[in-house]
Amino acid sequence: MRLGVVFLSVLAITLAASLQQSYADSISWDGDAADGLWSTASNWSTDNLPSVGDDVTILNADVIMDMDVSGLNSLTLDGTTVLTIQSGFTLNPGSITILSPSELVNDGNFFSYNTLDLQGKLTNTDNVEIEGIFTLDGIFDNYSGFQNRGIFTITIDGELNNNNSGTFDNDNAGLVNNHGTVNNFDAINNYGIFHNFGTINNTGTITEVSGSFTNTGTIFNSGGTIVIDCNGIVGGGTISGGTIINGCPTTNNPPVFTLSNVSPPNSINGTGTEATSPTGTQIFFDIAAFDVEDNEPKLVTCDHPSGFSFTVGIDENICSASDSQGAIATFVLLMTVIDTTPPQITVPADISEEAASPSGNIVNFNTYGGVSATDNGDPSPDVTCNPLSGSLFPIGTTTVECTANDMSGNTSPTASFLVEIHDNTAPAAPIIAGVSGLINDNTPTITGTA
Repeated sequence: MRLGVVFLSVLAITLAASLQQSYADSISWDGDAADGLWSTASNWSTDNLPSVGDDVTILNADVIMDMDVSGLNSLTLDGTTVLTIQSGFTLNPGSITILSPSELVNDGNFFSYNTLDLQGKLTNTDNVEIEGIFTLDGIFDNYSGFQNRGIFTITIDGELNNNNSGTFDNDNAGLVNNHGTVNNFDAINNYGIFHNFGTINNTGTITEVSGSFTNTGTIFNSGGTIVIDCNGIVGGGTISGGTIINGCPTTNNPPVFTLSNVSPPNSINGTGTEATSPTGTQIFFDIAAFDVEDNEPKLVTCDHPSGFSFTVGIDENICSASDSQGAIATFVLLMTVIDTTPPQITVPADISEEAASPSGNIVNFNTYGGVSATDNGDPSPDVTCNPLSGSLFPIGTTTVECTANDMSGNTSPTASFLVEIHDNTAPAAPIIAGVSGLINDNTPTITGTA
């Protein structure tokens, strides 16, 4: 009984596999629904959507791929076919053949992990990843991101156009053999192996990041830039025009700074400039950086820009610039403001008061405007007077002497003023018992009995 169950199970599995294989058919596009959509079943010869393992052919049709498609055994575009992958959707077939003059337009994601035979045209505006064999006999127009991740080979016998805003990355395991023409208007970054046997027209940037670049053909570097690593470009071919930069890290030098038009003189990395205000002194300058390997000026950023106001002392103003290889240079500007000018002191006019007591008066200078000082570098100079404000001043004339000191150690000339405490009030007449008044000669009249 148990052997019978096992036999039936095996038979069921075999039948299922046979049925599944029977559905892995050759399917072609007939477009009966007339809407041009991949997702409409009646557009296909079997009135079923292509599925895993199918061989799919589209001939002389405009088709919109409005769904994710993967697992096909093969996909062939023939005749005047234009297949457009809509944004947000992914095509990941087995092998794909694009015959001339057919075109695949990728506005979404196109992944090729088997073989890609391009005899027609491939236009990319989003993302293409290759991890198989890519034979290019037709035209590849790239306007976005392309990555060759494969352990296999891209062979170019046709034309690769890496257009503005396009990026062509040949990753570590990638191999590119160019026997045709590569037109680069943006960026080709090689991390693997790139053999040029044909022609490269470069107006963008070709960067040899960490792989190898062999040129036995011709590179027309028309206003573009080629950045090579320590291995350089070998092979005996020709390179003409443009800029070739040795990007070898061991020989790359950081940008070099130039400082000019410093105002006031000596205010930067010098003896200093005299302070003009206690709130700060403006210092102006021009600074530039140039990188020899990049052969171009570089953007300079500083902690404080030209025209910033610096207070008395030495402040570090750090400027930096970097090159295309990531080398960063810094330049320290010592912004120096000095104060050699003594403070200016102001004292009140001479003070005169009537004595309030036989010992004199307590005099507060603030009552008469106070003693103050200003300075070109110190917002609050120290003021001292002798005697101090609030002291007891005796009857007579006292000289008050005042000086001011700033934080740079400068002392003002002594300023002085007088404080006079005078007694202009007659004493009161004494009162004597028994004296009733005064007679004309100021002699008291005394009345009473002896």
